[in-house]
Amino acid sequence: APEQSGEPALTEGLRAHGVAMALGLPIPADGPGTPRGALSLLFGAARVFSLEEWTALRDVTHLAAVGLRLAALGQEHEHLLARLTYISTTDALTGVANRRHGEELLDKEIRRARRYRLPLALLSFDIDRFKAVNDTYGYPVGDVALRTVADTTRAVLRASDILVRSGGEEFHIIAPHTSAIDGLKMAEKVRVAIEQAEIPGCDHVTVSLGVAQLGEQESGDSLTQRVDAALARAKRAGRNCVELAMQ
Repeated sequence: APEQSGEPALTEGLRAHGVAMALGLPIPADGPGTPRGALSLLFGAARVFSLEEWTALRDVTHLAAVGLRLAALGQEHEHLLARLTYISTTDALTGVANRRHGEELLDKEIRRARRYRLPLALLSFDIDRFKAVNDTYGYPVGDVALRTVADTTRAVLRASDILVRSGGEEFHIIAPHTSAIDGLKMAEKVRVAIEQAEIPGCDHVTVSLGVAQLGEQESGDSLTQRVDAALARAKRAGRNCVELAMQ
């Protein structure tokens, strides 16, 4: 009965809503321990339950327990799937897209650029003399340098741009809605930002960059080869500079 709750305010509230009897049935836990919760039933009149009715109510609480267990398993499955997706598409050290995922994203952006007849630029850059950083200061400092370069680059990119670690100290930037001229401006902004960034343990690093705009009938592989060739020319030109890919 509502009066048996021992809480006058609760009793008054239940009575005001026409509740003459309240029944709480524990929902069993998966194993030993306190119940997962309770199934609460409210009645407008006091009544006595038969054994068959008690059995049916008990079965309902077990069904509720199964439902809660399935819901928990579903949430765990979604969490594991999201975690697996993150691990398979993200570079563990820098937190940017890994090479395989970057290739998929580039193909996707190429299809989008073709469909809507929009410009698309690809930038390629790597850290100048990165081997010397590892040899002089050690691999932990090298890892810090890679993370700093990635974080600094992301800070100057637009929300639509995609940073990819394509391998070792080399990165790609997929820049939708971007012409070759705008790509050169973006590359210079990235170059300056990285040159000015402070890196604990080795002070500063520089990068060399290549820029290419997607041709009308060009594939992702061809675009990548052209921008990497431009990057190689930037290296030969003395490093810490930007080169535009040839058509």
